[in-house]
Amino acid sequence: MRRWLSLVLALGCTEFDHPSTVKDLRILAVAAEPSEVILDAGGTIPPVVFTALVVDPAGRTLDFSVRACANDPRAPSAPGAGAEASGNYPAGGARSTVGSARCPGDGATSWSMPVLVTSGPAGFTFTVQLTAPQLTAAFQADVFPGPLGQPHGGFDLGLPITVELAVTAGPDQAVAIKRVIFWRSKLRDDQRPNASPTIAEVATYPERDQTTLLPAGPRAVLAADAPATVFLDEHPWIEPVGAQAEPYLTTVVDRFTDEVRLHEVPAETLRYQFFASAGKFDPWETSSELPFGATPASRVPLEGRYHPPAADTLVADGSGGRSREVRIWIVARDERGGASWVERRLLVRER
Repeated sequence: MRRWLSLVLALGCTEFDHPSTVKDLRILAVAAEPSEVILDAGGTIPPVVFTALVVDPAGRTLDFSVRACANDPRAPSAPGAGAEASGNYPAGGARSTVGSARCPGDGATSWSMPVLVTSGPAGFTFTVQLTAPQLTAAFQADVFPGPLGQPHGGFDLGLPITVELAVTAGPDQAVAIKRVIFWRSKLRDDQRPNASPTIAEVATYPERDQTTLLPAGPRAVLAADAPATVFLDEHPWIEPVGAQAEPYLTTVVDRFTDEVRLHEVPAETLRYQFFASAGKFDPWETSSELPFGATPASRVPLEGRYHPPAADTLVADGSGGRSREVRIWIVARDERGGASWVERRLLVRER
């Protein structure tokens, strides 16, 4: 599997904040529909619709630019990719990351995309339509030698196409790198393209058992249309619920024979990130797969714990107290480029 990589670069920041706290221009996630493309025999190339979760607390006018490019199999692997079961090849393989290289300037395999960006309730949306010559050039460029010298790349492992989104607000810029996998044809008749994980609801509870990691105390569901009250001395757990981990079919390189073989994954790993316009989440990243060496508990915890902002950031609210409304976002990602998110609101108050 060639997992997509989302890379966010914030330029112009002068201080380091907790990664879950959104204080300046940020691209928190980019979703693609479809996130995986299986080309048909007729050569039809479907358009890919991207939606970006862009947050600018200053509320400035945003300018967008989009570039698409072929995968560079010689680019360095992304941070944290590690040594994988299929070999940590820069161009991919089972449960490994493609890389973190940005698109170069215009060329045979890098293209500025004329796109119209529209704003909606889900985020900022734009469409990328690749041409047959562009995909052909990308397939030809994405070739690398395996451990015994056999050629591999987009033609047998799936072709990652990078879409680079740059958002500018005043002197600040944020850049996100999103990858969509193209397959020349079905690996097997039952292969299905990826479906993005969807969070059905957001639950909250005050504590959890330290041994079993089970929720302790009353459980509630956060409404999508009204803020939930959180007092300054509370640190509630907030849990994404309902996203399904799909089984899927892919190809991997056998590092002993250098041959490509089909590989069935019974359930993809889902990863979650938590963000807030004030305060922070700790942990701010969780996964449906326990980290290596972790002691299994009665459940895999997906929730993040919210810590309200400092009291001096609250303002008088007309009811004799002080409060502050906080926006929170939870992003869900799978292993094949699928992404989605939900937004909720919290009303942080003094007692």
